[in-house]
Amino acid sequence: MGTLLDSLIVSEIQSLAVDAACGAGQILKNYFGSQIQVDYKGKGQSDPVSVADTESQAYLENRIKDKFSDHGILGEEDKLSKDTPAPDIVWVLD
Repeated sequence: MGTLLDSLIVSEIQSLAVDAACGAGQILKNYFGSQIQVDYKGKGQSDPVSVADTESQAYLENRIKDKFSDHGILGEEDKLSKDTPAPDIVWVLD
């Protein structure tokens, strides 16, 4: 892949981003107003994560991997690995 993305791939990325965001939003909406268990990442209680967080991120990761298996994904709920080579395109999920 060159330094510039062609308009076709950009259009495919945009389409997936919008569609997947709507799907993840529906997952989060299903949890809205309900009592959910909150866990904490790392030491202390300064970085909360809920089942809604992990479920919506897993949904997004699966959608991206299904369409663009060569793209990287950096998710807020993931542990970082410095040993993984950086792909040309990386999705950042927060």
